[in-house]
Amino acid sequence: MLLKIQMASVISTGVDFCTTFVLTKFAGIWYVASSVTGTTVGGVVNFLICRNIVFKSKNQKIIIQALKYLGVWLLNLFVNSTGIYLFTEFLKVDYLISKVIASIAGFFINYYLQKNIVFKSC
Repeated sequence: MLLKIQMASVISTGVDFCTTFVLTKFAGIWYVASSVTGTTVGGVVNFLICRNIVFKSKNQKIIIQALKYLGVWLLNLFVNSTGIYLFTEFLKVDYLISKVIASIAGFFINYYLQKNIVFKSC
């Protein structure tokens, strides 16, 4: 299961980072706003992969799982957005490297909460 969650994370993180990069580099959007958008799109992708493939958790109504996931995702959004801003503005680290650092911290939080709360078998 850990391998599946890592693959889901790689896919959703790829979507997140591509969205962030394109919006910042080509659309000229502020990197924090681009990151929030990327995290949102990546979060939707991650939820669908985790629900249907990783945890195969269709025993709960999707709305219940989505609401639980939303709580976890909001925590992740806070960690990512705060981390990217602090590393970029105060430590002068490139915004994409800052996003990597913040995403690594978020991965461990997400895995535990998704496994034990969002997609837990009843």
